[in-house]
This record gives sequence, structure tokens and C-alpha cells, in this order.
Amino acid sequence: SYGIYLNSSNHNTVSSNIVDNNDVHGICLSPASDNNIISGNSANNNNYGIYILYCSYNTVSDNTANYNSYGISLNSSNHNTVSSNIVDNNDVHGICLSLASDNNIILGNTANYNNYYGIHLSNSDNNIVLGNNANYNNYGIHLNLSNHNTVSGNFVNNNSLHGINLGLSHNNKVLGNTVNYNQIGVYLNSSDVNSISGNTLLGNNKCIVEENCQGNTFSDNGDCTYGESEDGGGNPIELIILISVISGGAVIGVATLLLIRRKRKRKE
Repeated sequence: SYGIYLNSSNHNTVSSNIVDNNDVHGICLSPASDNNIISGNSANNNNYGIYILYCSYNTVSDNTANYNSYGISLNSSNHNTVSSNIVDNNDVHGICLSLASDNNIILGNTANYNNYYGIHLSNSDNNIVLGNNANYNNYGIHLNLSNHNTVSGNFVNNNSLHGINLGLSHNNKVLGNTVNYNQIGVYLNSSDVNSISGNTLLGNNKCIVEENCQGNTFSDNGDCTYGESEDGGGNPIELIILISVISGGAVIGVATLLLIRRKRKRKE
């Protein structure tokens, strides 16, 4: 069953409704439902809290979508804004963009205590993920097969696995986020030419980890230890630090000890 269902319906406002305990979707926008406003609704205990498929230029704001299988999901939907929603305690994800959901804005949402992902982008490009809270999930913000996205100004703390995860995702910008007390702060796997800059990374078991990556750049991430790259390919900033120490003609022993320490760490 569906709580509220819009099909090929444009310029509607869906506001201040309670759409809980439905078998399928709390609120559903299906193909070619564009320029709608979904605001101030309660969509809890459904399979999908709010589900949008093949729709564009919609605004989803100030809703609660808690205790669903999936909180807010956009599939093959472009140019939408998802803002100021509370999406907590869902079985899989809080907010998900998938199947080529491009050019969307995910702004100022709270996505905490979800079983897998706070915010998840899959095969979705050119999105902005800005100023969200994604705490106490398995993964705070997770990108898979997603390119040219900007992840900025988010609070991504106390996630049991990774704060921010990029898998097979290229040319993304991860800027100015607070990523503290996760198992791994920022994890990149087979993800190239990303920029990781200006983030706060404190209290993580590992700060930044790369595997099978090329061309990523790291700067101004506080006291983050860049030596945690595990792909054996070398980290650009780490190499710059070593070269500067050696070329200075002083404390060469420090560079030698650092290299020995890294070799021992890999053997463990």
C-alpha cells in the first residue's frame, strides 16, 4: 500500500501529512512528477519513507522518515533538493541517490543511527552533499561509482566503520568536513583524482586509508597521519614530507625510522 502517490503530477504541495505504517511507500513520486514540494510530513515505519523515481525539480524538506527500511530514496531523478529532513534509525540508509540521480542538492539533513549508510550515492554524479549530520551509522557518507560530487561541511562522527567512503568514485571533492571518532575517517578504494582538503579528522582508529588509488590529493587536514595509505603506491603528501626532510641535510635518521616503521606496519 501507498500512503500518498503522485504519478505524472506537477506543481503540487504535499504538506503536514502523517503517512506511517504502509507496506510499500509512505510518499511516492513516480515518473514525470516534477516541481512538487514535499514538506513537513511524517513518513515512518514504511518500506520506503519517501521514494522518488524519474522525477526532477522537486523539493523534499522538513520531513521525518524514521524506522523505515529505506528513509528517502531518489532513483534516476535529477535537479532535486533534499533539505532539513530527519532520517534516523532506518534499516538500510537514511538518504540515497542511485541509478544516475544527478545534479541534486542534499542539504542540512540529519541521518543518524541507520544500519548501513547515513547518506549513500550510487552511480550518481554532480551532486552537492552539504552541511548534513551523518553520525552513528555503519558508514556516514558513502559514494559508489559516483563522480564529480562535492561533499562539504558535513558532520560525520562516531560511525562504526567509515566516516566518508569513496569506492570506484573519481574526481570528487571532500572539503571542510568534520570526521571524528570513526573506525576509518576517510577511506578510498579504487578511486582516483579526488581532492581531500580542509577536513577535521580526530580520534579515528585510522585517519585516511587508500587502496588501489591514483592521483588523489590531500591538504590541510589537521594532524591527520597520511602514512596510513595501504595500497603501497605511495601518498603524495607523505612523499613530499620525506623528500623535504632528506634534502634539508638534517635529521635524516627520522626519515629512515619512518620508512622502517611503515614497513613493519605493513608486515603486521
